[in-house]
This record gives sequence, structure tokens and C-alpha cells, in this order.
Amino acid sequence: MKKTKTDSSIDLANFDFDKELANLGVATGPTSLTKGTSGLATMPGSKPAKTSAPTDTPSNPFWVMVAMTIVTIVLSFIPFASIATYPFQLFVTFIHEISHAITALATGGSVVGRSLTVRWDGSGEVQNTGGIQFLISSAGYVGSTLFGCLLMLIAKKPKLAKPAMIGTAVVIGIFTLLYGGSFGTLIIGAGLVAALLAVVKLTKQKTSYYFLSFLSIQSILNAVYNINVLFGPHIGDSDAEIIARSSGIPAFLWSSSWLLISLGMLFFVLMNYYKMFKNSSQPNA
Repeated sequence: MKKTKTDSSIDLANFDFDKELANLGVATGPTSLTKGTSGLATMPGSKPAKTSAPTDTPSNPFWVMVAMTIVTIVLSFIPFASIATYPFQLFVTFIHEISHAITALATGGSVVGRSLTVRWDGSGEVQNTGGIQFLISSAGYVGSTLFGCLLMLIAKKPKLAKPAMIGTAVVIGIFTLLYGGSFGTLIIGAGLVAALLAVVKLTKQKTSYYFLSFLSIQSILNAVYNINVLFGPHIGDSDAEIIARSSGIPAFLWSSSWLLISLGMLFFVLMNYYKMFKNSSQPNA
């Protein structure tokens, strides 16, 4: 007996799905089979699949900065909370001294040997020769505030948080290796670099973003507070007193001008955030 091969293939190009479904008693039409957002057909009566929002999406940057500012202020009133913010004080001191060094180099001067020093009590110094002295002396307080404001502007885009911290770690590392003037300075510089890189490596984007936001607020408020200290009793010669001796302009005028410049930069950044918040809260047309 000769075996025959049954051809069970279907010509899909000419197959009438609606007609065959009608023969089976299944209603066809625009209300019977609907197309979901995923591009797949959804049977009548079934619920559309829920789309879950990304869990790693940060909150509105405006409210994040408000929250970080409140946390910073609250911490300042809590006994022994300064232990938690102590590393940020050392960070601001490092940026202060680096700002002096960068301005000296940028204005044609040079940094004297390995003279960049950051002490465990939060004080620091760096020696330079040449350059434009009044800019170099002003760069410490104004520069650290400017750096904090730049971090705050960068923090408007969460995806830039990790690159910003990597860049900061690189700058601190370079100046520590080139100009670090004491063993303590080398330890502090290496510790700050390690901490920044650890946040980048071990945390998700959202956590890094929140950390950068807190770091920017800490940098700005510490820098402004350090300027305010110049108006009261303090130990040793301040930048304002050093430049006052060479310029003949009283130290309190230098301190006042640095404070006004720093507050002006902070006001600019806050207005920038407010405009972003105002635009995001308006309903789309």
C-alpha cells in the first residue's frame, strides 16, 4: 500500500481569520479584540497589563534640595551630629585650599613645593608665589562656594551625579599627590577620594544623586559659615587679614565682599531651581 502524505499547511497569506472566527461563533470587530500598548491582542474582559515605573527614578530636584537643606539645618542643632558632618568639613577645607592653588596657577603664579596642608581640626593653608594676590586670597572662600553651587547645578540632572563625583575625586587626588604637605593631608585626601569612589561604585544612581545633593548643600553652607567666622574672634591670620596687610583695605571689607559674592551665587542657583520647579508644576497644554 502506497503511503500518502497529507498536506496540513495553511496558506497564511490568504487565510481569512475573521471568517474562521465567525464560523466558530466568536464575535469579531473593533470591540472584541483590542490591541494593548504592548502590541499584543487582549481578549475581551481581560485587564490591560500594568506598566511599572522605574524604581530608580529620583524625586524632583527642587524638593530634594529642600529636603537636604532641612536635614543639614536640623543636624546643626543635634548634639554630636557634627561627627556625621565632620568629613564634609574636611572636604570643604580641601576645596578651599585647592581653589587657592588653582587661582595661583591660573594667574601666572606657582604653588610652593608640597605646601598644601589640611589639618584634622578643619583648618588648612597653601603657599604660593607670584600671580594676582588679591584673586588668590579671595579664591578660597569664593571658590569653595562656587564649587558647591556648581555641584548643585549638576545635581539637577541625576545621571551626572556619578561623573561629577569621579571628577571631584580626580581633582582632589591630583592636588594631594602633587602638593600634599603633610602625612595627615595625604591621609585626608586619600580618604576623601576613596569615599567618593566608593559611593560611585557601591550605590545606585538614585543614591549617588541624593549624596551629591547633600554634598553640594554641605559645601555651600560650610563655605558661607566659614566666611561668617571671619567677622568674629578666630585663631591665626585669615585670608582677609593677610590681603588687608598688603592692600591697605580693611579685612572686614574683604570678608563682606566675599560673603556678598557667595550669597549672590547661592541666590542665582536657588532661582534657577525655583524656575525649574515652577515650570515643572505647570500643566502641559
